[in-house]
Amino acid sequence: MLINHDFTRRVTVASDDYHWVHSPHTGVHRVMLDRIGGEQARATSLVRYLPQTEFPQHVHPGGEEILVLDGQFSEGERDYPAG
Repeated sequence: MLINHDFTRRVTVASDDYHWVHSPHTGVHRVMLDRIGGEQARATSLVRYLPQTEFPQHVHPGGEEILVLDGQFSEGERDYPAG
């Protein structure tokens, strides 16, 4: 796992160095690029959801940004397509 939270330094992560790990939820895998805190932390991750995966509602006190690269992400009544 590569954790880079020293914001005074530039960091480059080569795709060959990615370590996809299972999240605590079935059907979800992630590469953690930055994490400060526990499971409900401020985090920057690449996340891969298998089709039809449901993820329970949760909170990120430091915020959460999502960019959908392929497929569709749904939250509540809203759907977010790629792009």
